[in-house]
Amino acid sequence: MISQTNSFNLLKEYIKTIFASKTVFPGVLPRQWGKCFSDDELYKVYTELKLVLKQADPYSRESLIREFEQFSYTPQHLHWYVGRFWHEIVELILQETALVEHYPLSKY
Repeated sequence: MISQTNSFNLLKEYIKTIFASKTVFPGVLPRQWGKCFSDDELYKVYTELKLVLKQADPYSRESLIREFEQFSYTPQHLHWYVGRFWHEIVELILQETALVEHYPLSKY
C-alpha cells in the first residue's frame, strides 16, 4: 500500500504541473512557473511511480505496466511515459489514496 511520502506528493505535483490543467489531486498545486524539477526530483518521481505501478492490477493495466518495464530511466523517457499514461496513473493514485485514508496503517 502506498504511504503518503514526500516522493508520493512529488509525483502528484509533477503530474499536476506538467500534464493536468484541472484539479486532479485536491490540495496539490502546480509548481511555480520557472521552477523546474531537478534531476534528483525526477528520479524520485520515477521511483515513486514504480511503487504505484506495483500496486496495479497486472491484467487490467497490462499496457501501462509493460510500457513502464520496457524503458530505462531518463528524464525524457519519464516525461514521455507519464504524458502518455497520466490519466491512468491518476486513477491508480486516487484508488490507493482512498485505501490509505479508509484503512490507515497502525501506529504500532
